[in-house]
Parts: sequence; structure tokens; C-alpha cells
Amino acid sequence: MLKAGAHAEYVCIPEQWKHGVLLHKPAKLDHRQSAALPIGGMTALYLLEKARLKPGQEVLVYGASGSVGSYAVQIAKILGARVTAVCSAPNKEMVVQLGADDVIDYHTEDYSKRKRSFDLVFDAVGKTTKSDAKRALKRRGSFVTVEMMTKEKTEHLKQLSSWADEGMLTAYIDRTYTLEEIVAAHRHVDSGRKKGNIVIEIQPESHDKLKRMKEEKEQDEPIENALLGIYESEVVYSEGTKESSS
Repeated sequence: MLKAGAHAEYVCIPEQWKHGVLLHKPAKLDHRQSAALPIGGMTALYLLEKARLKPGQEVLVYGASGSVGSYAVQIAKILGARVTAVCSAPNKEMVVQLGADDVIDYHTEDYSKRKRSFDLVFDAVGKTTKSDAKRALKRRGSFVTVEMMTKEKTEHLKQLSSWADEGMLTAYIDRTYTLEEIVAAHRHVDSGRKKGNIVIEIQPESHDKLKRMKEEKEQDEPIENALLGIYESEVVYSEGTKESSS
């Protein structure tokens, strides 16, 4: 996954970029919300487009409280579908708030055994199967999953941005962490209790702190060793739990 990026204060990219899509942030979203919009949002829109979703169709979103799932619920509603969300009971209020018409608690009910069938089963977390989905699908129904290959498209990001500015689409943010708290952020994600999106906020004081550390270390060490020391001992820990990983 290293090619997908890393945790850093900033990245430099060319104005014309062949390996991704670029767009100014939506005017009505702050930077945290804008940062949480592209990945989950574009994945959901790509797969719903692949399924050729039509107004009036019945859609089931499995894993509706996650990043991709939270966008899939909203976009399906925008496109005129009726949405059934599958998630845990504590997340019911969240997905209803995002527009779900019906909610299934996967701890107590197997969606594939419901009498009602669906035009589309959208697996937003890669935890259901095509065979299970088939039992819940109407004849000629579709199944899509985040396990499929997706492609970033500029027109998709523009559409998401437009919906966000119109107040039709929201980036659900569970928690926000600073860069120094990146370990805690990963632990929360790995716990399986994350809702929507996790945002890492880069704060100006963080940059100033790293700059001072770098300058202090350069007085005694070569630049390459100074940078190594910063990344080994400081960057990835919060102030309250500072410890060395070297």
C-alpha cells in the first residue's frame, strides 16, 4: 500500500497530474470535510454508476456506516433509489440521518434471508459475498463490491463537489486527530468501530515544532541523521504518550 501515499505535512504534485484527479475544494465545506470527500465518495459513485442505478430501484448497502458506505447511502438517495442500510445497531441513527429508508442490524438479522429483494446489493466493506447477495437480488439484479477495481474520474469529483456545495452530500467525520496522534488514529480504525471518516489535521504549530527539532539536531548531526531521528522518535506519537520507536 506504500504507493497509495504516506503520512506527511504536505505533498508536491504537478499542476497537470496523470495519476489522479485534482479539484479545488468545495466552497461550502471546510478543509476537514473536503479532505474526507474524495476517496470514499468517488469509490461509491463509481460503483453505483457501474451498477447503472436507476431512480426508484431498491438498493441494499452492506457496511453502510463506513466511509464508502456512508457515501453510497447518500448518493443512492440523490439518484432516486430507496435504500436499506446494513450496519450494527449503534450506527442506526447515523445511517438514518444520512437518508437510509430502512436499517438491518447484521448482528441479529441476515439480509440475504429477507423476503424482500433488491435491484442492487452494494458491498461497501468487502465482507459479504456474491452468493449471499444473489439470494437477496431480484432477477437481473446487480452486485458490486469495494473489492472490485475502481478508477478515479475528474467528472466524479466535480459531481461530488457540486452535491456538497448544494447541501445534498455530507462528509461524515467520526473523529479528527493531529499528525502527532497518527498511531491513535490507526488504532481507532483497526478497532472496527469507526463511523464514516477519520481525518488527520495538519496544524501550523506541528510544522513549527518539527522545524525547531530539525534545526536543533542539525547542530550536532548530518542532515540525513537529523531527519531520521525526527521520524523515529517524535512524529508519530502524541504529547501524552511520547515514546521512541527506534
